[in-house]
Amino acid sequence: MHRLIEKYIKGTVSDEERKSVIKWLREHPENQRVYNRLKAAHVSSRIKDSKDISDTDSYSLIVRKKIKNQEKKKRYSYGAIGVIALLIPVLILFYQYGNDHFTNSSFALITERTSIGEQKEIVLPDGTQVVLNSGSILKYPSHFRGVNREVVLRGEALFDVTHNEEKPFIVKANEIDIRVLGTSFNVKSYKEDDNIETTLITGKVEILEDNKRPVLLRPSQKATFNKKSTELVVDAVKSEEIVAWQKGVLIFNETPMRQIVLDMERKYDVKFNIESKELLHYKYTGTFNDLTIEEVMRILKFSSPINYKIKGKQISLYMEK
Repeated sequence: MHRLIEKYIKGTVSDEERKSVIKWLREHPENQRVYNRLKAAHVSSRIKDSKDISDTDSYSLIVRKKIKNQEKKKRYSYGAIGVIALLIPVLILFYQYGNDHFTNSSFALITERTSIGEQKEIVLPDGTQVVLNSGSILKYPSHFRGVNREVVLRGEALFDVTHNEEKPFIVKANEIDIRVLGTSFNVKSYKEDDNIETTLITGKVEILEDNKRPVLLRPSQKATFNKKSTELVVDAVKSEEIVAWQKGVLIFNETPMRQIVLDMERKYDVKFNIESKELLHYKYTGTFNDLTIEEVMRILKFSSPINYKIKGKQISLYMEK
């Protein structure tokens, strides 16, 4: 049965085999746990075996850490959260043969949200795994119908997409669409940010703009779309730095203070007031490794010409003369 499950996870099963797996999953809760472990192992090995990027080991550590934490939760907790986590994949498979569509659905449209400072792991109907960052919204149908698998993202998320050549996966991120078949990538598309960023980790993705030729990304490349100028720029990056937010790490590389302020507001649930106009043009480089907001501000003061005052959740920033 394990070999058949592995074929199902890879998307290479026939219709009869798919029905057989679904029936087996519904027979006993332990079968569902076996499936979850095999799915997690497949994702981890696929990332580890990728030869397209130099930072695979760092990303694999993130995935393995999450898998380890999930296994620990399964051993020690069978509360409400654990029950829901087990039920979601079963419901996904139950609706596998429904006739749903993102924009014309007979099933409910699912909306996942994260509050400030919160992260959430989500499994989509096709088995795609998503980690949703702070202050984000992800919308998707209870079953993917038609020629595409479409989701809508407002905010930031890391996607590990289940491969399906016959049904591309499309992330609608404000002014652009990201089209993939099966890969790992990060999308940052907050309403208040100036840019929409797509960073490829493994595989390949296409950036789709209205009436323009698609732009193909390769591993360790980031496409930055400027909302005002509508210009799309592709740069080489260290993808492990882009997804460091999963570990509570903020990494800035010649980043404008306006963007730094927005990122810290979403992580720490605070509000910044920029008192000095010069700060709007100031760019900062530094790493904040899972620190409190007070620690971040002290480091910022010692490593730049920036000073600050904290009053509750209000932080004022000004340039030292």
